[in-house]
Parts: sequence; structure tokens; C-alpha cells
Amino acid sequence: MAETDQDGNHDSAAEKPAGDDGRDLVNFYTRLTRSVEQACGSKAVADCLARLRTETLSDEEISPDRNALSRSFRRIGFSRSECEGADFLPDFAARVAHAVSRPERQVRLLLRLFVQGDDAAGKAVCGATPQCYICQLTRECDQYNIPRKPEMATRPPAERFMVDNDQALSAQELLGVILFGEKGTGNEELVDTLMARYGRLRAIFRADAHEFSGIRGITKPQALRLASIAALHRRLLAEERGAMLKITCARDIYHRYLPELRDYRVEAAVLLMLDPQNNILRDAWFCDGSPTVAHLATADLLRPAVREFASRVALVHNHPSNNPKPSISDIEFTKRLRHACDIIGLSLVDHVIVTESEYYSFAEAGMLQP
Repeated sequence: MAETDQDGNHDSAAEKPAGDDGRDLVNFYTRLTRSVEQACGSKAVADCLARLRTETLSDEEISPDRNALSRSFRRIGFSRSECEGADFLPDFAARVAHAVSRPERQVRLLLRLFVQGDDAAGKAVCGATPQCYICQLTRECDQYNIPRKPEMATRPPAERFMVDNDQALSAQELLGVILFGEKGTGNEELVDTLMARYGRLRAIFRADAHEFSGIRGITKPQALRLASIAALHRRLLAEERGAMLKITCARDIYHRYLPELRDYRVEAAVLLMLDPQNNILRDAWFCDGSPTVAHLATADLLRPAVREFASRVALVHNHPSNNPKPSISDIEFTKRLRHACDIIGLSLVDHVIVTESEYYSFAEAGMLQP
């Protein structure tokens, strides 16, 4: 076993060379990718990889910074000295690329996003301040498993959570605590099943109790616990949404409703009822499980605005396909809605389509003109 000093650093002389530990590189690549997608968003990562295929990017643009890579590699046990991490990058990236049948440049780019982040994509997972709660490599991370208090490494997740904070636990360990209480470790088969089935935490917490009950190994109290946490999360989002009382542009609408609309698997619509200064009087939600919102009757949609004596209205709905471009039925529906608003004396301020990472505004596109 390696010797450690008082700061929890390993004696490099007692360790074997970096990368020579027989790790499952396919598993490493999978968890690396999921961690980067958690931090940056799957679309931002996909865009970065698309640039790699379509643009001529230099090695400097896709390779991680030497010091940042060494720091992260020391944390997860791939290197034991200041410079070793950068020194073995070419061979390591080539071996990972061969193991997963991906281009070596793609491996280098993912490592860069993991240790440095990106101005467009988001923060690093394992940067100067690591985001351990979204990293899926914590099981082999020395800094995580031998934290500021070395004796904490042997303590169960629930105890570490109470003594430190949620940053001391991985997502899997937090799920283990939710499902199994003080006995949870995050290594339970049920936790692995949930992570494999849903991939991302948000996907887990947008499922309902009935869906959870169909998973092998989960008990009714556990399903109820997960569904209740999801419900509380939705209410918290609603409270935060209520703090924004005025709409000034389409981006305001996007940011106000994205946290909730992005989790719907079918199209859902929200009608905003506004006064002459675009202050929000209230909103009304329309979601009946139909695949699109274009089937909604304009009379039903506008009835709450008439009762509220609103002067203006705006409509927002989601596209689960993650493509914000309006369909032909969206365009026709918007024309009918604007015509109905004109008849009853309402002003249609905007119709905004939201997706995970972008939006489409009919007003900004000039499609609400008479």
C-alpha cells in the first residue's frame, strides 16, 4: 500500500507508473463522458464534438492544459507526480481511443472539457474546484476518498454528508442515502440500475411513482420517496419562477419556464397573462398528454386571460425533440391565436418555443406582424 503524508498525498516512489494499472478504459471513457455532459450539458458537448469533425482545430485547442491534466490525473490515480500526467497523455489517449473505437482527438477534447471546461460549454468537472457531486469517477479519486479529513474515507456516505456537505458525496452515494438511509453506500445494485436506466439525475427525478414501481428491486416506500423529492423539486422551481414578475423579452420567458418545460416528454403550453406594462398577472398551464399543443382550441386557451382582464398575453411551449424550429402546425396555430386575440382585444406579445439549450421567438423572427 502506498505511503501518504499528512496532507493525504501519495509517495510516488511506492506507486506503479501512470496508466499501468489494468483499468477498464471503456468504463472510464463512459463515466468521463457522462461527467462532462452533466457539467456542460449534452448538447454543448455534442456541439464541441461536431466542431471537431467539421473544423480544423489545432492540437492546442483540443488538448488539455498540462498542469490542469496533471492535477486531475493525480486526483483519480492515473499519475503520481507533477508532470507525469501530461507526459503520458499521447499514449493514454491513443489506448482509450482504441478501446472505445473513437478518434484520439475526441478523447483529448473530452479530457480537456473534464479538466478545464469551456467558455461555451461550461465549467470543468475536475477543475481547481472539483464538482465531485456530478463526477462519476469518484470511486477511484484519491482526493475524494481521502478528503481533508483522511479518517472520513472509511465512513459511510450519510455520515460524511452530515459532517461535511453534499459536495463530499457522489450522485450515486446521494441516491444510496435517499433509498437506503444510513446504510446506503451508492454501490447498491438498485442505484446502478437507476443510473443505467435514466443516465442523468434530472431524468430520475422527473419520473413518477408508478414508473418507479416497475423497476425490479425497488420497494413502494423507496418509489414514494423518489417521487416525493421530484414533486418538491418542481414546487421549488415554481417558487423561483414566481420571483420573476415582469417580462421584457423572449429570453425572460425562456429562462422563466425552461426548468420545468424541459422535463416534459410531450408538448406542454403555458399562457402568460400580462398587464399593459408586461407585468405578469398569472399564468395557466395546458398539458393533457397530447403530442403537440397545436390541437388546443384558442377559445379554451384564451378563456383564463379574459377572466383575468389581461391586456396582453404570451404563449410558451416546449419541443421535447430539442429542435426549436417551429413546425407548420406551430405556425398555423400561432396565426389562429393572433387572429383570436385581435377579435377579443388582446395583444399577443410573443409565442416562444423552448428546448434544453435554446429557444425560438415568433416576435423576434417577425412572424407576429399583421
